[in-house]
Amino acid sequence: MPFLRRHWPVVVLALLPLVVLWRCVFLGECIGPWDQIRQMSPWNGPAPTTSWDVLQADGVLQFYPWRDLVFSAWGSGHLPLWNPYQLCGTPLLANSQSAGFYPLHIVLGLLHVPTPLAITLLAWFHLAWASIGTWALSRRLGATDQGAVFGGACYGLSSFMVSWTPLASVVTTCSWIPWILYFASKIVAPKPGSYSSILGRDMAGLAGTVAMMLLGGHLQFAAYGLMGLAAFSLVMAGLHPSRLGWKCGAVLGGVLLGGLLAAPQVLPVLAFSKDSPRQSKPTDEGAKAYGASALGAPDLAGFVVPAVTGLPGQLARIDDQNLPAYWPAYLRRGAAFAEGAIGIGPVAFLALFLGRKKRWRELSPAAGLGVLGFLLATGSLSILLYKFLPGWSATGSPGRAAILVVLACGVLAGNLWPQEGLKHEHRLTASVGAGLAILATIGLTLLSRGMKPWIPGMDSVAAIAEQNYQGSPVIVVLLLVLAASSLYLTGRSKAVGLALALVTTLACGPAQCLPSGRGPLDFPTDRSTGRVAFVNADWELLVAAPALMPGNSATTARIHDVAGYDSILSRETLELLRGIDGGQDPAPPANGNMLFVKPTFDVERLRDAGVTELWSTRPLPLEGQPEPMGGAYAYSIAGPGRFEASSGRVTVLSDSTDSQALAADGPGVLTVRDRNMPGWSATVDGRPAPIVNGLWRTISLQPGHHEVVLRYDPPGMRLGFMLFGIGLLATTLSCRRWGKSGGDPAAADS
Repeated sequence: MPFLRRHWPVVVLALLPLVVLWRCVFLGECIGPWDQIRQMSPWNGPAPTTSWDVLQADGVLQFYPWRDLVFSAWGSGHLPLWNPYQLCGTPLLANSQSAGFYPLHIVLGLLHVPTPLAITLLAWFHLAWASIGTWALSRRLGATDQGAVFGGACYGLSSFMVSWTPLASVVTTCSWIPWILYFASKIVAPKPGSYSSILGRDMAGLAGTVAMMLLGGHLQFAAYGLMGLAAFSLVMAGLHPSRLGWKCGAVLGGVLLGGLLAAPQVLPVLAFSKDSPRQSKPTDEGAKAYGASALGAPDLAGFVVPAVTGLPGQLARIDDQNLPAYWPAYLRRGAAFAEGAIGIGPVAFLALFLGRKKRWRELSPAAGLGVLGFLLATGSLSILLYKFLPGWSATGSPGRAAILVVLACGVLAGNLWPQEGLKHEHRLTASVGAGLAILATIGLTLLSRGMKPWIPGMDSVAAIAEQNYQGSPVIVVLLLVLAASSLYLTGRSKAVGLALALVTTLACGPAQCLPSGRGPLDFPTDRSTGRVAFVNADWELLVAAPALMPGNSATTARIHDVAGYDSILSRETLELLRGIDGGQDPAPPANGNMLFVKPTFDVERLRDAGVTELWSTRPLPLEGQPEPMGGAYAYSIAGPGRFEASSGRVTVLSDSTDSQALAADGPGVLTVRDRNMPGWSATVDGRPAPIVNGLWRTISLQPGHHEVVLRYDPPGMRLGFMLFGIGLLATTLSCRRWGKSGGDPAAADS
């Protein structure tokens, strides 16, 4: 079959994600640790057989509700701008990670694809797209097809990418990083006779991939992608210095055009982030805490074989308790496997160790990318960003920059893949490399004996670390032997060598990093009109908390919740919840973006916030008999509810993600107890009407029956669409202008 012979690398990389997604594709499961959340109230499911992973739980608590709301909005003809179900109403598009304007989300929403299936298809596409992008980049740098396929799998199916898959915005964003480097390499090192395309297809390609990366939703990873682009391009420009000004201008032009194309989503995010309580001035104490979350020796223990640190969901039996087997979490508070998943696998390690030195000069751009990522992930450069780059102090763990290390190692390993079998004199080197891999893996793990855990009463994590080795040293040695064999067989049987390399790499961790289960959560009752408060006390890092409707599960159930969980919070909303909780911080110590109604709640303040129902897992000293609800107690609270009019009843005509339509009688005041944030406007009977400044949306009504329509226009979105139009026009014109130009062989590097 000629097609398969020509395009087999793309076909293989497109199918490889099935190794980690097979349960979702063939058994209909949904990505995320659903059993971990289903054990909580009001579902009260059986205890799961896997361990708690506080980071991956966000796949169920945040990302599924956001995707579900975005798909539903597009499918119903509305823009995904506002989430009416959490935090008394909060921006949806402007939280960034909902990625409401990401093109694939729009398509799937318009096609009415069910959310669980849509999430699986998106994960499949982005893991494959990341792999294919790395393959294309590796080929640009001179790799063989076999080597480039291996390098693509090392990145697209790395432990890092797979373990972050439940948090969909991360994988979506990171899948475009190899592609921006690919187009940058075409600009900085054009083929002979193709220089004129720099300001045409290649710059447009860079603009499009930068825009998709920004629209993917995770701006911290997008920032790492742009930093990697700068480092990669600068090193490559040093190797190809001709017409340097034009090349730098084309790269910067592509990035600028990409920013313009993504402006309708990015500008509202930047505008809303100014109201975030996390926007604080950097301090020495904050810098110390930020640096403490960087990668350290425990994380590096899994560089060769990721599984030795313990995988997400893997259990360890300690003192008759089932605890997470990921032992670095006991040494660094808040650590999770995905945050430090720097592992590349033994085959890639050996490829780097055995690489031909004569190729390192031309591969220096990829090496520079890896060095930058390592300095950022270990905190050396991240502390400078924290102190001197405005807004960087609000970002997450610097260890996430390991994505650049994993990508660089994938590209390098693919290019250093031996084009012929290992020569006789290299076999001893291979054995030494395998031995070093074993020593590095075991030696770094043994460091756990000398590190003090942060858990009170725990003297050492060595017992947990050693459980990961029980029965596994032989497996580790076998994997390393397979790695050496795969490199050796590449010369004699390329297909067998590549297959062994892929099996070895996936078996070392990535194939076991993705949680899935029966989803979504069912909720049989209808609470679509009132507002509900769910009483919760705390959140946990190492074990599941006894929570009630945690996170944004109310969004999935389409229940209006006074509390919630978001990536960007409003200061006023935080203070609202603080007042409801009697002055206590509504966020648990384990998660500053999760706001609870705590047991110290003030019932009058709840009533003022439009709450008509209060749920608790324990009886409360409130009037009236509670209604049993899934093992919880549901108390009615007499009050005005979300909608109140001075002269009579309010009828809700529609309540969507971009507007509300109400019918009410005047004279008097109409109060909508949903957060009044910049961007909301109102009309009464089609005529503009002012909204009184305050916590809630308040509108004055004249005598008579009125139809009131409130619309939400996020600050920055209109300007963003104007910039999008400019960017789209400029990109189109540059393609047409320069695409017709002839080649300029004299300008190209030889």
